[in-house]
Amino acid sequence: MNALRSENWNCPSVRNHINTGMLRQWSSPKIILVVTDLSDVESIQFHTIQHARPGAAKVLLVEASGRSNVPARAQNLHRKRSIGSIHTASDTAGGMASHLRRFAIDCEPVFVRGLEAEEIPSIARSCSADRVLVSAPLDKDPSAHKSVADRIIDDLEIPVCVVGRDLSLFSRYQRPSRRITLALSLHGRNEIPIAFSSRLAQENHSQLTIMHVFPKGTGNRRRMEEMQTSFVSCLPSVILKEAQLLCPVGIAIREGDPTAEILNYEAQLNQDFLVLAPSREGDLIGLGVGAVRRIIREARCPVIVLGEQADAHDGSRRVAQELCSARGQL
Repeated sequence: MNALRSENWNCPSVRNHINTGMLRQWSSPKIILVVTDLSDVESIQFHTIQHARPGAAKVLLVEASGRSNVPARAQNLHRKRSIGSIHTASDTAGGMASHLRRFAIDCEPVFVRGLEAEEIPSIARSCSADRVLVSAPLDKDPSAHKSVADRIIDDLEIPVCVVGRDLSLFSRYQRPSRRITLALSLHGRNEIPIAFSSRLAQENHSQLTIMHVFPKGTGNRRRMEEMQTSFVSCLPSVILKEAQLLCPVGIAIREGDPTAEILNYEAQLNQDFLVLAPSREGDLIGLGVGAVRRIIREARCPVIVLGEQADAHDGSRRVAQELCSARGQL
């Protein structure tokens, strides 16, 4: 925590590139696009209520095709697990929307003939969605095929929240931990992820932990303190200071495989949300898209994935990376 007070800020900040209005909409959405394959109704409707109620958001409910990619046995298993009045009323998106309206959620089904997963990002953009909510893939192998969630994550810049189908539906929200963890890769630009996560933490009255995983090293205490100071000095100073004004901020440093360490950390501490901001440059080391696909399948809490912004490859980002790299901190 001492590293947070360091004034040794060596990486430039690009505060002027951040659209604060956009961040407010992301952290307290007014329009949420919910994507369901109707094998996840109990889980997805519960999480929809949790996301929509705080800001009285309007929910647009879309049934996604793509069940042909999922083994029939897995479909049947999850259908048997799903219980509740939604099935006695109707096993359609329209029935689910009607059920949500009973909970005072403004919800409308969006019927699109022949909808495919590739069309969902276009629908999200056309309805100006602030957030997309989708269930985690049924399969546990991210290399098998691209699921609906995978495709949405690849193609959208707005936050996409992926919820596990087997997550506890009640204990997490009856006794929220008030913990949100943001896992960062220094290969990407981190201004928007930090700014968004701190506002999300403020909305949820939560503590924000910023996490980074370094390559495996000695692991002694002095080295860990040095790595923490090194990591903080590579973060945008203005954005980090603003985050500290919005919510309590801590730093978590780990060594080893990023995917495994993030999942281990998330399993050890009860989290309300895990926020990921993957690098889209195809780097095999660090928090890339491949790591995200495994995390969303195995995480025990909802995972919010941020897309990389259109201006993510500007000169300020390259300067920051080169400066930090020259100091041997990446």
